Order: sequence, then structure tokens, then C-alpha cells
Amino acid sequence: MAVRTEHLDRDHERLNEAIRFAVEAHAGQLRKGTQLPYIVHPMEVLSILAAMGVDFDVMIAGVLHDCIEDAEVGREEIAAKFGEKVADMVAAHSEKKDLPWEERKAIALDELEAADPDFQKMVLADKLSNMRAIARDLKKVGDELWNRFHAPKEKQSWYYSESIDVLEPLQFDDMAEEYFWELNDLYKDVFVEYFFDPQEQRVYQQALHEDYCHVFERGDCIWYEGDKLPSDLIPVDKLFAERMEANWTEEMMDVSLGPVS
Repeated sequence: MAVRTEHLDRDHERLNEAIRFAVEAHAGQLRKGTQLPYIVHPMEVLSILAAMGVDFDVMIAGVLHDCIEDAEVGREEIAAKFGEKVADMVAAHSEKKDLPWEERKAIALDELEAADPDFQKMVLADKLSNMRAIARDLKKVGDELWNRFHAPKEKQSWYYSESIDVLEPLQFDDMAEEYFWELNDLYKDVFVEYFFDPQEQRVYQQALHEDYCHVFERGDCIWYEGDKLPSDLIPVDKLFAERMEANWTEEMMDVSLGPVS
């Protein structure tokens, strides 16, 4: 018992030291387009990872995940202070900013697909924290939000959609599935539009970066492919579309189909 307690105390101290290190590394930095200190993001990542029940190395890597890329901290310094596993995870998460945006994102997606579950959980926590901020700020400032980013809304839609596809195995992890589905739902809130065809009784779901739609017809999902949606469709909200997808009934026609504001 004494040995186990000693190990736990050491892990707690390492985590506390990582938090102090990240606070100093990100000193003076703010979250994009806000007055929030940057440290709120790695702390939210830590909170999500802790809820997933990951080990201390993964939590520490989550706290430090942007230190190399955004705070110019060297991998060697992280390895010396927090160990090789932590340093490897932080280094693997750090993109090469000298490459074009789309190229470096494609590389990151390939590496994420080949990574182990611990690394994927850290990336899930990072993406979820970012998507929460995007959804929250979009309500405040509207489409001006996208001026904060290095790529337009359509490319951000592509990147987050691909990330969710790569992280799909985590939906079968009991501790991670809740956060995977939260990310998926927030993606739909931000990047997906829904339209109803009252004559055909179909709901069209279209992501901004795609030239095709998912179509839900009386509970069945079929594919629609084309350069643009059919005419005379009515914008509807996500709740109506999800009801249509899950369990179409005649009573659903009582739901208001007025344009979504």
C-alpha cells in the first residue's frame, strides 16, 4: 500500500509540474479571437482525458500537447522533465507549420489513423475542446468566426469530418464513446445543413465540404450524389432530421417545417 501511494503521489506531482510548465510555456497567449488565456484549452483537454480514465502519461501529454507546436518548447526538454512517452506523444501531435495547411492536415490524419488508442484519445480530447469553442463562438459572432482560422469553413468541415472518421474506433471504447459522439454531434451543429422535401418525404443532410448528401427516407438512409440539392426544399433543424432518420412516422408531419432561422 505504501509503495502504491508513493507512486500515486509521484504521478500527481508530475501532473502538477506539467500544468505549471504549460502555464509558463503559454504565458501571454490567448485563444483565437478571444481574451481567454490559452491555458484554458489544455486544461479542458486534461479534464476530458481524466474522465476517459487514461493514465498519467496521457494526461500529462494532453496538458503539454501544444507546447512544441505553439510555444517553441523542444522535445528534448519535455522528455527530460516528463519522460519519453510524453515527449513522443507531444511531438507526434505537433504539425510542421512550414507545409501548406491541407498537406500537413493530411499527414496528421494518416498518422492519427496508425496511432495507438492512447494517442487517439488525446487527439479526440483536443478536437472536442476545439469544437466546443467553435460551436460556442459561432453563436456569438456568426460566420466572422472563420476569419480566425488559416483555412475557410469548407476546409475546416473536411478536416473535422475526416478526423471523426479516423477516430471512429473510439465509439466502441466504454470510456471514450461519450466524447466521440459529442464531437460528432457538435460537428453536425456547426458544419451540416438539413433540408426536407415534403413531396418525396425525404430529409437531405449535407456537409459544407461535400458535393453529395445523405438522404433519410422514411427511416432508411440512401445516398444522393450531385453538384447541388434539388430545388424547392425546406430548411429544417437537426432535431427533425434525426427523428426522420431514427424512426419515421406519419405523426412526424405534425412537426413544424418552417424555415430555420
